This record gives sequence, C-alpha cells and structure tokens, in this order.
Amino acid sequence: MAIIRLFLIQIILFLFLTTNGQITLNSNNFPTPGMSLLRFYCGTWVPDTINFVYTGDFQSCDFSGYGIFMSDTLNFPDATTTPFTNEHPGADVATFKPIDSVSYIYDYFSYNNNTYWESGLTYVADVDNNGTLDTIHGNHSDIDTLLSTEYTFGHNETETSLITLFINSLVYADLHKIKEIEVNGWGSLNTPFAFYDDALRIKYIEYKYDSVFDIFGTFYNAKLDTFYYYLFYAKDVRYPVVIAHFNNIGELQYVEIMKKQTFIYGCTDSSAINYNPLAQMDDGSCIYCNPISYTITQDTAICIGDAITLEVTGGNSYLWNTGETSSSITVQPSADEVYSVYIFDGNNCSEFATVEVTVYAPVQAGFWVTNNLQISDSALFVNTSTNATNYYWNFDDSVNGTSTEENPKHLYSSSGTKNIMLIAFNLCFSDTFNYTITISTVEEITSILTGLKVYPNPGENASIEFNLNKNANIDITISDLLGRNFHILKENSNSGKHKYFINTKDLNLQAGIYIIQINVDGRVYYNKWVKI
Repeated sequence: MAIIRLFLIQIILFLFLTTNGQITLNSNNFPTPGMSLLRFYCGTWVPDTINFVYTGDFQSCDFSGYGIFMSDTLNFPDATTTPFTNEHPGADVATFKPIDSVSYIYDYFSYNNNTYWESGLTYVADVDNNGTLDTIHGNHSDIDTLLSTEYTFGHNETETSLITLFINSLVYADLHKIKEIEVNGWGSLNTPFAFYDDALRIKYIEYKYDSVFDIFGTFYNAKLDTFYYYLFYAKDVRYPVVIAHFNNIGELQYVEIMKKQTFIYGCTDSSAINYNPLAQMDDGSCIYCNPISYTITQDTAICIGDAITLEVTGGNSYLWNTGETSSSITVQPSADEVYSVYIFDGNNCSEFATVEVTVYAPVQAGFWVTNNLQISDSALFVNTSTNATNYYWNFDDSVNGTSTEENPKHLYSSSGTKNIMLIAFNLCFSDTFNYTITISTVEEITSILTGLKVYPNPGENASIEFNLNKNANIDITISDLLGRNFHILKENSNSGKHKYFINTKDLNLQAGIYIIQINVDGRVYYNKWVKI
C-alpha cells in the first residue's frame, strides 16, 4: 500500500512539474524591430548551482550570483532603417557589431510565424589592406535557422548554412556553418534581474569553416572554429535570457545575461519647448513655439517720487519680475530700474521683453577751476555736479563765452575778475553754481615775481625757483586736478632769489598732473608740473 501511495505521489509530482515548467518556444520568443537589450558579461558566480551535464527533467538554474565584468547594448533596429537595406530586401530586423574603430558588421535576420533565421550580412573593413574601407554584402544560400517553434524538451536537429562574400570581382569567401542543436533541459531560471518559472535550455555546438577561392577554383586559405554554448529561453520572452559559453573540454568560460532595456518616451527634440533630456524614444509629443506678436511701453524717464504704468499687449498671460501677472503694472522706483516680463501664449510658449525706467533726482551743481590764471593759460573746468545730464556754462568772456560740455576748457580774451556760472540740469531738476576767478596779464604776474621755474618737469620730485622784486608774504601749495591742496610752506620772505624743494614722498603725491600755486601778497602765480 505504501508503495502504491509513493508511486501516486511521484506521478502527481511529475505531472505538476511537467505542467508548470515544460514549454515550447513560439513566435513570441523571436526578436522584433526596435528591441534593445542590455547585455552583461559575467565570469564568476556564487553559488554554483548549474549542472550542464544533467539533461533530465525539471532543473532549477540560478545565475543570480554571477559577477559582471563588462556590459554593452544589443539593438535590433528595423532592417529597412539600416544603411544596407537594399542589399537585403527580405530582412525584417538587423544588428550592428563593431569590429574595431573603423570596421563593423551588420547582420540581417528574417522571420515568419514558425522560424527566425539569419538571412545575410554586410561587412565593412579594409579587406585588401590598401588603406581604404571595403563594403562587402552577402546573403545566405542555405538558411541559417536560429530559432523555431519546434523547440521543446527532447528536440534535436542539425542546421547547415552557407553565405558567399565577393571580396572583389575575382575573389570570394564561402562562410560555412554547421550547428548541432539539442533541447536538453527545462525548469525554472533565476537571474539578477528576474525569476522565470518556465525556461528551456538549448545546447549548441557550432562548427564554422570559412574558405577563400577565386573564380577559377583556386583555393587560398581557410579558417576553422568550433563554439560550444547554451541558450536559456523563458516563456514569451523575445530573447535568450542567459547564454553560457564553454570551451571544447566542457569548462564554463563566461556567461551573458540579458535584460530588456526600458525606454523613457517623450520629446527628444531640444528645439521643442517640452524637450525631455531623459527621453530615449520620441513619442511625437513635441511642441514648437511660433513668435508671439506683442507691444510694450517704450523705455521712459520719470521724476523721483512719481509713479508710472507699464503695459504689455499680446499673448494671454504674463509674469513680471515684480511677481505680478497682469498685463499692466504701476511702479514708483527710487532709482533707475529695468522691468522685465514674460509673455505666454496658449502652448506655454513665451517671449521676453524689458522696459528701462530712468529716474531723475534733484541736481546739485558744482565745479572746480584753478584761480588767478595768467591770460596765456587755458582754464580747465572740472565738473563736480551730481544727478545732472546737461550743462550750460557762462565764462564771463566776450569771445566763446558759453559752453554745453561737461568739462570744458576756456582761453580768456581779456584779464580781470571773471564771474563763472554753471547751470546743471536734468529732465526734472536744475541747479546753478557761481564762482569768481582772476585772470592776470603777463606784466601783472612778473611785476613782483620773476624767473619762476619748476624742474625737473616731469620728475619724481621738484625744485621751485623764482626771484622776488620786494619783500613779501609767500604761501606755496600744490593742487591736483580733483582740487585737493597739499601745503608746502608759508613764510615772510625778503627780496632776492629763492629756491624750495618739493618732497613728494612726504606729501604722498601720486603720479599725475599738479598745479603749483605761489601766493605773493595776495597775487597768485601758477606753474604746471607732472609727477612721474
């Protein structure tokens, strides 16, 4: 009785395993155009639960512990999109395989409801070693079946194929291939990426014999290779999940583990407004912008304290840099300001526009000029006004007596006391500044002080020499062009020759142009000096 019960359990277990693990490949296992696989090359594994010698019933194959040492991508483009589709008109899909930096192979495949086979190839390389690439096309005269719907546990077959490549008009190569195929295992399959209840193992021994002839039948050379490998297919998966490679004495060399590449769909055109930089496949959703017709307030100016309304038309929504979203905004800036706005249409396309608002503040007029000039010198007027944009000068002279320059020069036509007036103004405000200077004749200058010279000129330091025609009070200062005074000395001097040394280091004078002023009893004498 116990023996009968054990026998029934074995039958039930066999039926369970047969029902849940045994599969037959169908057209859902064939690759299709547009498919892309991530291929991981593995060389070590823990634990080793793969028994390739055992060819019996249900097996549990675990590749999840394999160590990855390299990876690449295997793409299956539509054959009609490849460069050599005209040479392989019956092909459905293709693969691309680089040989080196310049050489590569396109393999072409075809399929129907029952079979998936290799139908041709195009080889691009410098075959004749003349420094230029050769393109060689070939189509199989014997079909090379890669997969069929007959593959189920226990199936065996031998496949032969031949493809001829014409290297040139005289020489060709025959690529022979014989494959011994044995479907020798089924069960569950585990990889680092998924677990499959229903898997099928197919053993391949592939003999390749490539030979070269000329059209007269002369044999040149041949190359023989033998490959040993296993393909693991899972139910309704369109690629071999695992490919295990062996040497001729049955030692496992390395394993390829496949994973379907998941594509992110979206707009892949960077010129579209909804461009998705992460998208790998275009889904036709790209949106393109047309120019938006708009008007906006022109650049303008206001007086400080005033408000102004800026307005934009066109589009259907707006965003100003103030945060407001209306078509018009009222602003009251306290200084010059640039206001910007984004103008949007219904597709969320936008234009960018700006308005510059200039704010005019109250003006303070002012200038600096060297006083008591001799009539042979041009007077330089250094403008120190603030917030002004325009200027009007009156030099109190009958010749060229006015100017609108910012920093004018003027050579007086007569001596005497001159009342200088500057009106500085902008669009909103104005201010007036008056200053008096004295223009002396040469005779007036030389009546008390003669022989004035400053040397070396230019120089790092300088000496001042002059003669006094009478006893007088002397005050010597140096002024730069910004109106800053550096006092040298003040003393009561006797008539006669005088010499003074200017120590620029003590005065901390920088390189530039300076005016040396010598005040003798209220009359000022000038000399220009250049500090180097």
